[in-house]
Amino acid sequence: MVGLPQPWTADDHAAQVAMVVRIAVRSAKRRGVRLESLLPIPRRWLLDLCDAGDPTAMVIHDWLTGSKKHLPSELDGVVAASPIGTQEDAQ
Repeated sequence: MVGLPQPWTADDHAAQVAMVVRIAVRSAKRRGVRLESLLPIPRRWLLDLCDAGDPTAMVIHDWLTGSKKHLPSELDGVVAASPIGTQEDAQ
């Protein structure tokens, strides 16, 4: 039938997650590491992915909200000690 939405392929889902993660990291660099740094539409996409159970989205959400619920225990100290860098930091 024409007009009915098709289910996402694994590649479509991976591309959506990658796009949301890029937007989240870019927003955190510019506006600070918090959920509110995301504009409303990308924030909704992130929350929708979290509601769907996407593990990458849940880790990004936890990072933005300061939660360590979904963070692997071996990365706990690394993330706390790692500030967001800028392009100038890489040079």
